[in-house]
Amino acid sequence: MPSHKVFVFGGDTYWPNAAVAFAMQARAGLNRALRAEMHDGHLNEREAMALATQFMQGNQRACFDIAGVRMRLAALNM
Repeated sequence: MPSHKVFVFGGDTYWPNAAVAFAMQARAGLNRALRAEMHDGHLNEREAMALATQFMQGNQRACFDIAGVRMRLAALNM
């Protein structure tokens, strides 16, 4: 799967404490997976950190055009 299509965490729960717990689980699982890739020589630390950031927030921001939505909402409030 292309890396730009991966969402590690979505937070689709009605309970804030559950969202925090799910985010912690997602980070722990992602940490294990990326460490294994580093251990096997497929990634270095910089690449693993970049992928973690991309999977945890970058892909979501791009998919939902967060910056564009914020700009359009700000323009409506002017």
